[in-house]
Amino acid sequence: MSFRFVFFVVILCCFFASCEKVVEVDFDDNKHVMVLNAVPSEGSQLFVNFAYSRFFLDTNIVHPVAGANISIDVNGTRLTPSQVVKCNYFFPYTLQADDQLRLSISANGQTITADTYVPRPPQISSVEAHIDTFQALTLLNIDFDLADHANYRDLYHFSIICRDSGRRHNPYTEEIDQVDTVTNEMFLCFDQAITSSAVSVSKPLAGYFYNRLMTIDSLIDGQNHHVRLMVVMLKDTNEIEPYRHYYTLDVETVTPDRYKYLQDVNKATSMMMLFTDPIPIYTNVKGAYGIFAGNARRQFALNPDTLAAPMTVSLPPAPEMQAMLRSARLNR
Repeated sequence: MSFRFVFFVVILCCFFASCEKVVEVDFDDNKHVMVLNAVPSEGSQLFVNFAYSRFFLDTNIVHPVAGANISIDVNGTRLTPSQVVKCNYFFPYTLQADDQLRLSISANGQTITADTYVPRPPQISSVEAHIDTFQALTLLNIDFDLADHANYRDLYHFSIICRDSGRRHNPYTEEIDQVDTVTNEMFLCFDQAITSSAVSVSKPLAGYFYNRLMTIDSLIDGQNHHVRLMVVMLKDTNEIEPYRHYYTLDVETVTPDRYKYLQDVNKATSMMMLFTDPIPIYTNVKGAYGIFAGNARRQFALNPDTLAAPMTVSLPPAPEMQAMLRSARLNR
C-alpha cells in the first residue's frame, strides 16, 4: 500500500471524525439526528439530501426521514420534489446564476430552514498545461486567465484533481496492485494577488503547497488576471508503464456559507488534526445539521505537453527548494 494511499485514508478518517464532533451525538444513545446536505450548483438539477445520521462508525448511515415534507422557493416560486431516490430529493428545475433559494422542511414536528443563492460561474479562458523540465524540479505548469466579475464579490476555490490509473508494484507485499484513485493534488502558487493573507484563508503546507486554494477577489476585482499553478512531478519507480496520471483543473465560485464550510473542512482534514481534537464544521441549517450552500463550477481536463524552451518561473532559493521537495514527497 503506497504512502499516498495511506495519507488519503488518514485524511478521510480525520474528516469523518470531525463530522462526528459536530453532530454531538451521545454514543450511549441510539438516537439519530437529521442532517441536510445540498450544494445547489449552477447548470445542474436542483436536489438535496436529507436523512437521519449518527456518528461516523455507523455502518448504515443512510436512514430516510419518513413523512418529510420538503419544498424550496426559487426566486419566489415554490417547488416540491418530482422524484425521491432513497434520501435524495430531486426538483424539476435547472439552477441558474443569481437564483435565490429558500428551503423549508417539516419533519417529526420540527421545522428546518436554510437559505442560499447560486453564484455567478468563474470566467476561465486560455487554459494551458506544460511540463517544464528546465527547473530544479520537474513542474506541471497550469496557466489560465481569470476574468473577475466587476463590482461583484467572487469567492474562489481552486483545486487540481488527479486520477491515477494503472498497475503498480507494491514493495511491501511484492504484489502488483491495480490502481484507480482520484485525489486532490498538491500544488504551488506564488501569486500574491490570490494567495496573500489579505485575501486567502488557505494555509499552505510547509509554507508552499496547497491542497485547495480559497481566496476572495478584493485585489483583482473586475480584472482579467493571469494565474499560474504548479504541480511538482515526482517519479514513482514502482509504477508499471503504461501508468497514467490524468489532471483536471477545478475552479469553483462559492457562496460565503460554502466558503466557511470548505475552510473548516480544510482545517479538519489537515495533518495537524492527527494530534488535536476535531474542530466543529460550519453549518447554516436551522433546526438540523448540515449545509445548504450554492456554487458554480468549471472543470478543465489538462493534456500537458513538454516545453521546448525554458520558461521563467520564480522559485525559492536552493535550501528552501529541498524542504519543498521533502514536503512534495508526502503527496506521492
